[in-house]
Amino acid sequence: MSMQSDRAVRLSCMITTVLWMTLCTSAVRADVRVVQVSARMAALGTDLQSGDVLATRSGPSLTAQRFRQLEWTDAQSAPVALQRQRAGQWQSVSLPAGEWAVDVVDVDAVADAATFDLANAAQRESQLRERWQQTFQLSTPSAAWGIALLRELARQGKATEIQTLLPDVFAVASAAERVATLYAVHSALTPQALREWTQKAQASSATVANDPALGNLTMLAYALLRDLPATESTAKALFSNHADNLWGMRAALALALNAFRQHDHAQAEAWLAKAEALAARIAPTGLDSANAQVLRGVIDERLGRPGGMAALEGGLQRFRVLDPNSAAHGRAAFNAHFIALSQTPRDLILAERYAREALTVMARVAPASNAHAQARTALADVLWRQLQLTEAEQLFTRPSNCSLRRGATRMPWTRSATKRSALACNWPRSGRHRDVWKTRWRRAAKLKRQWLDCLTTISCERAHCGKTCCDSVQDGSWMRAMALRRRQISTRRCS
Repeated sequence: MSMQSDRAVRLSCMITTVLWMTLCTSAVRADVRVVQVSARMAALGTDLQSGDVLATRSGPSLTAQRFRQLEWTDAQSAPVALQRQRAGQWQSVSLPAGEWAVDVVDVDAVADAATFDLANAAQRESQLRERWQQTFQLSTPSAAWGIALLRELARQGKATEIQTLLPDVFAVASAAERVATLYAVHSALTPQALREWTQKAQASSATVANDPALGNLTMLAYALLRDLPATESTAKALFSNHADNLWGMRAALALALNAFRQHDHAQAEAWLAKAEALAARIAPTGLDSANAQVLRGVIDERLGRPGGMAALEGGLQRFRVLDPNSAAHGRAAFNAHFIALSQTPRDLILAERYAREALTVMARVAPASNAHAQARTALADVLWRQLQLTEAEQLFTRPSNCSLRRGATRMPWTRSATKRSALACNWPRSGRHRDVWKTRWRRAAKLKRQWLDCLTTISCERAHCGKTCCDSVQDGSWMRAMALRRRQISTRRCS
C-alpha cells in the first residue's frame, strides 16, 4: 500500500507540475514586437525599447490592430497595463494615458524580426523601408511596417516621399490601421490634404466614420484651415460622445480656441477650464496638458492677465521634453514669439529666441510648408527690428521650396508687404480667392517701389551712418536702405 501510495503521490506531483508549467507559459503570450518608440514614453517614465515583446496576461491575443484599439479606447481614460518581454524575462509595464506614438508588428510577421535593429537612427529609415517592401510583396501584406516607415518620414519632414508611400499603405491597411496611418503622418500633411484623407477614411468604412481618433483628425484639419463653423460642429459632436476622456478634452480645447478666435472670451474660458480639468485628472504630465497650458498662456497674455508668459513657457518646456521637433512644438514657439512682441515694451530678445526655435522645428518637420515660410519671415522681422540687417535680408531673400513651387518672386521688404508675403506660398490655384491674393501681392510690390523711390531722393547726412540711402539701394541692400531711412532725422515723408 505504501509503494502504491508513493507512486500515486509522485504521479500527482508530476501532473501538477506539468499543469503549472502549462499555465505559466500560456498566461503570457508573445504577441507583438515594438519596432519604434517615441521620446515621450521615456520622458513619462515608461521603460519601453525597440525589440521588446508586448502581450496581455488575459483576454484576446494582442495583435497590432488590438494594440492600436487599446491606444484609442482604454488609454484615453487611464494608463494601460501590459506584459513586456526583454532578454527572455517577462515584466509588467504600464503605458501612460494618451497617445503613445509606438509602432508594433506581429511577432510572426517577419521570421527574423527579433534580430532587427532599429536603435541606429541613421539606418532606421532604410531598414524600415526594406521591411515594408518585403511585407508588401506578400499575398496578405501588413500595414504595420508601412505605418512605422511613414512615422519616420514624418519625423524627418519628407513630405514628397510620404505622398508617394501613403496611398500604398492606406490601400492594404485595415479600417483601424488607416486611422493609425493618418495619425502617423498628419503633422507632415497640408491641412487640405489631411481633410481629403480623412474623407477617404470615412468613406471606406461605417465603423471608421464614428471612430473618435478620425473625428479628432477631422477637427484638426478644419481648425488648421480656419473653417470655424466646421471646427465647432465637429468638436461639439466629439465632445458629446466622449465628454469623460481625452478625446473630449481635445474637443474642448479646440472649442476654446475657436471661441477665442471669434472674440468670445467667456466661452473660451469655459471650454478651456473643461479641457484643463480632464487633462489634470487623466494625464497631468502628458502632451494634452502641455497643449492646454500653451493655450492658457496665450489667452491670459492676450487678455492682460498676469502669468500668461510663464504658463506659455511651461507648456513649451513640456513640448521640448515630450514631443521635440513636432509641428505642435513649432506652432507653440511661433505663438510665443508673437506674445513676446505684443508685450509693453517689446521683448525683442525673447521674441528672437522663440522665432529661432519655431524656424528650427519647422525646417525639420515641414520644410516646404507655409508654416516654415511664416516662421522664417517672423525671425527676419524680429532681426530687422534689432537692425541685424545682414541675417534679416538673407532670411527674406532665401527662396523656399514653397515659393519656388508656386512661382513667387523675391519678398518685398516693407512691414506691410512682409505680412502679405508671409502667406504668398498659400495662393489658391484658381477661383476668386486667387485673384484676391494676387492683388495683395501686387500691392506689396508697389509698396516696395514707393519705398525705393523715396529712399533714392533723401540724403542721410544727419543719420550718423557715413553712407547715403541711395548708396545702399545701389548696393542692392534693400533692408539696409530701409533701416537707414528709419534712423535718419528728416521731416520728409514718403507719399
